[in-house]
Amino acid sequence: MHAHERQRTATLGPNDPRVRRRSARRAGIAVRSTLLWASVAALFALACGQPPPPRIAREEDLRVLGEGPALALAREVASEQGVACSAGWAIDIGAQDPERRFEVDLRLEGTHFGIEWVTAQDRAEWGELIPRPDRTGALRILAGARDDARAQVLVLDESSYRYDPDPERVRMGSVGPREAEERLRRDVRDFLEYVRSRDASTQP
Repeated sequence: MHAHERQRTATLGPNDPRVRRRSARRAGIAVRSTLLWASVAALFALACGQPPPPRIAREEDLRVLGEGPALALAREVASEQGVACSAGWAIDIGAQDPERRFEVDLRLEGTHFGIEWVTAQDRAEWGELIPRPDRTGALRILAGARDDARAQVLVLDESSYRYDPDPERVRMGSVGPREAEERLRRDVRDFLEYVRSRDASTQP
């Protein structure tokens, strides 16, 4: 075999310019193909409906348990602990007008203790007379004033029991309705323990 024939049949090396050009062309084709499929997938997702919900709940996405369900849960927990509740209890909490009374949602029967579900409207009406939620999650107690100085009311602020209604975000770690309900149950149980340490009549 002649030398020029051997030269034609020799394997091209990796640094050969022709090899580099072919590799660059193949890489360019691969990139264009990837971008094309990504665009097709995005268009298909838009055509199938609304985009998926954000992975983190926004403030406007959150819901609150609601006063009715929350007080029903509080009654249920109290009943499980052998404590009866009655509705409606007007107490003095220190308003400038001594005749003005604060309506407590639930009273533990036979005691000076109660439970109040506090809404934004309550705060608008009573301002700083109602304790704000504690950042550490500690229970907040609304104390009575003047003739009702012995009264102590658990403050269940609605903002402390918000939840994300989206199941997908809940699976990814957002607080769901069950967690919000369990926190309320825990707070009521802790309050009843507090009450028992101060009032023997509430012992089961």
